[in-house]
Amino acid sequence: MVGVATDTRHEERLAFTERLTYRYGERYAGSALWHDVSRSGGRVHLGRYLRPGKSLLLTFGASAQFSAMVVWCRRAGNSADFEAGLWIPRNGEESVLHYTALAEEFAPEDGPATCVV
Repeated sequence: MVGVATDTRHEERLAFTERLTYRYGERYAGSALWHDVSRSGGRVHLGRYLRPGKSLLLTFGASAQFSAMVVWCRRAGNSADFEAGLWIPRNGEESVLHYTALAEEFAPEDGPATCVV
């Protein structure tokens, strides 16, 4: 019997499309496109497979930088690209501030950001 994967997140996600860069290890880097964020992470579109469990350093905009971990990664539809789910640990004041700034920047103007930590 094949198990069916379900989305167990219960957090509201804010949709937006913005570029970010990611690094892992000393020599590996790439770019991705945000799809959405929530209080605990986000979904990105990228051009390569990233193994779940891999730690990344994300850079967004001019100065926002925080760590993330790949939770899942799969093909993006019928294309050669991938989409990945990222978990953003809130370990350290600077990480929380940068991620909160990201959430606030893309919050709807008619209300508070629902993904601010």
